[in-house]
Amino acid sequence: MAQNTWFMIKLSWTTGEKKVLVLSLLSALTAVALNLINLYVSPAVLSVVEQNARAAELIGTIVLFVLALMFVSAASAYVNTNTLYGRISVRGELITRLNRKAATTSYSNLSDEKFRELNVKSQMSTNTNSSATEAVWTTLTDLVTNLLGFAAYILLLSSVQPVLLVMVLLTSAVSYLAGNRLNEWGYRHREEELKLSREVLYLTACGRNRAVAKDIRIFGLRPWIDELTQKGMDAYTAFHRKAEGVYLWAKVVDLVLAFVRNGIAYAYLIALAAAEGLNVAEFLLYFSAVSGFAAWVTGILGGFMTLHKQSLDISSVREYLEFDEPFRFEDGEHIQAEADRMYEIRLENVSFRYPGADHDTLTGINLTLHPGEKLAVVGLNGAGKTTLIKLICGLPELFPSCRHHCCQCSPEHCGHRYGAGAGMCRQSRAGKKDRIIERRL
Repeated sequence: MAQNTWFMIKLSWTTGEKKVLVLSLLSALTAVALNLINLYVSPAVLSVVEQNARAAELIGTIVLFVLALMFVSAASAYVNTNTLYGRISVRGELITRLNRKAATTSYSNLSDEKFRELNVKSQMSTNTNSSATEAVWTTLTDLVTNLLGFAAYILLLSSVQPVLLVMVLLTSAVSYLAGNRLNEWGYRHREEELKLSREVLYLTACGRNRAVAKDIRIFGLRPWIDELTQKGMDAYTAFHRKAEGVYLWAKVVDLVLAFVRNGIAYAYLIALAAAEGLNVAEFLLYFSAVSGFAAWVTGILGGFMTLHKQSLDISSVREYLEFDEPFRFEDGEHIQAEADRMYEIRLENVSFRYPGADHDTLTGINLTLHPGEKLAVVGLNGAGKTTLIKLICGLPELFPSCRHHCCQCSPEHCGHRYGAGAGMCRQSRAGKKDRIIERRL
């Protein structure tokens, strides 16, 4: 988590968006200042009233707090508005790096399942303002705000009684941890929910698919599909009913602990007022501070939890950007492009066997493609068409098992040198309405 946070901070610094860090800190400071002003406004006005001060002094106190609220609120709004653009720029830089990685990666990575999964995850982590790579700034700002507020309230409440601080800390921590454990029930059972959702969507799609309408009508499958769909919906509804019951208990736990915390604080402050003459203004200040202090504690715990989740998404982005490249882009032998030159591709007695196989996929292949010539390679599934194209392109994933007589084959030779001028358009699918078009090139 610390490494990913430092990665984002360093990225904003190196991309010329240092204002993201400055504005985030200012946003946290103005938020804490606004909270403290709201905390003191009522006790301050009440204190003036208790002292039977003149009307001018009362009005002056009210005007002073109103002006302070207006100024700090305006500053907070200005900072929060302008910090958005820098955060978008930082996320845009990440998108640029991801696109560059996708456009320049080695051929073999395109068929690597892990690489493709990281590509999808990294795109999901950068595609919107609420994605982890931009939302992390909001989380960090809120975390700094809660830490500063926590420190300010400790200084305030420490003058009352340290035992009260400990009580608030314990009840707030227990309330958060218990509530978080219950509220994450859905996350822990997400695979079960996904399975039920897929079943319902699949059955619904089957019922609406015109391609199978004839079979449904001829074989009388509608009652069976309706029954399965209803059972799937019942199971899906039961899952969410159970989840809502768990979430309800989370609210009950939070309510009970808040009642206990406020009750103890209220009783303690009443005893303090009776024993030491605590006035009404101080009573209101300390009681409000207890509730606020609990909110800071909960905010800190929640902030670290959110930062942890966002850090996992940022890890996917970093892992994708740092994915190993088998091709030697920096120190490999450079091949000068000659646009006017016509090249010939020639294979001489090429054989290939996949690791662990008991026979060759390709045996004794001799092939010559002359400049401008077009050749269709036709064969059954598994005949070796794709393997042949990969060998021509020099994909390094095949070289350890390659045996032919045209060169001494190794990733440093065929993969990076002879295959550098060949390209491969992989099998793809394009859908249009209900038709699926498959093209093999």
